[in-house]
Formats: sequence, structure tokens, C-alpha cells
Amino acid sequence: MMSKLFPWGLAFGLLALMVVGCDDDNHPCATCPRSDPAEAAALDYIETHRAELGLRDEVDEVVPYRVQEDDLGMIHVRCHQFYKGVRVWGGEMIVHLNAALEVVHVSNGMFLNVVVDVKPVISRWTAGQTARDHFHEDGYLVERGGVIESVVFRWLGGDYLCWSVVLRAMGGVDKREYFVDAHTGEIIYWRSSIIS
Repeated sequence: MMSKLFPWGLAFGLLALMVVGCDDDNHPCATCPRSDPAEAAALDYIETHRAELGLRDEVDEVVPYRVQEDDLGMIHVRCHQFYKGVRVWGGEMIVHLNAALEVVHVSNGMFLNVVVDVKPVISRWTAGQTARDHFHEDGYLVERGGVIESVVFRWLGGDYLCWSVVLRAMGGVDKREYFVDAHTGEIIYWRSSIIS
């Protein structure tokens, strides 16, 4: 009995680590430890200037995902925007610091006053199938897998909770990102990029 349960326990343990732990360098989680001094300096500045940067308490957050140093010694901390724990697609803030880790400028590309219910009605699997069906209607067979992420998507002045579904065509001809409304199941927007 123990030998049959072990693989399931291991699988659930790994799944828990994937859900709770850090993702990768481009999509870190909100609770990832911050060991980079530039990240810490940027976050301290943001926290001190929340109101003037347009961040509302309890709902708005920024999470660093990349630190870059340029040829002039300037350090740029790129942060994703989050609303109630969900990443806001396209929302970004970049904190620019000098070599002494003093903030020189903030590039604020956040979407202000986001308001949307962040509890999905449509499952990620249903959204994925909707996107695959649309891709297939255009004559493409879809590679297995794909990336599905819950995001806040601002479109035509409205905020939507969407499942972002990224799919590739078999043979690598086309790659598409779909934004499927997580409340209605409708495709709000999709974009295509030809892979060469």
C-alpha cells in the first residue's frame, strides 16, 4: 500500500511547491525572498511613495521580475503590476537607480484604478479549449501544452479577468495569445505572431 501511495504523495508535494513557491525569473511570486539590494531599494521607494505612484492599499501591488544594469552604471528594476494578487497584463513600473542605489526616476506604466472581480467563473481548462477551438477553426493543429495564466486585461476602457492562453501551431508556423473572459468564456481579444 505504501509503494502505491508514494508516487501520488510525491506528485502532490511537487504540485504544492509549484503553486506556493517562486515561479521563474520572469514571473516571480509575490512572496519570493528579495535578496537583490536594488530590488529592496526599489521596493522601499515604492512603499514610501505608494499614493503618489497611484497604488491603492489592499488592492494594488508591484512585484519585481527583472534587474538590469546598463553601460552607464544605472540599475533598472522592472516590476509587474498586480491587482488583488492577479497580474495586470501590460502594467509595469520601472524604477531607475544610480550606482549608490538612489532612485533617480520612476517610469510608471501601470493601469490606474483597476476594478474587476478576480474570482473566475470559467475554468482555465474551459478557456484553453475555447482558444484551441478558435485556433483549429483557422485550420491549425495545436501543439500539446500551452501556457494558461489568470490576468487582469484592460480592453476598450474596461477591466476584465481573463485567462491568457498561449498556443503554438503544429510545425511552429503561428503562435497566438488569447484573452478569454474568465466570467463569460468569450474571447475578448487575441493576437498572432508568425514564427520564422
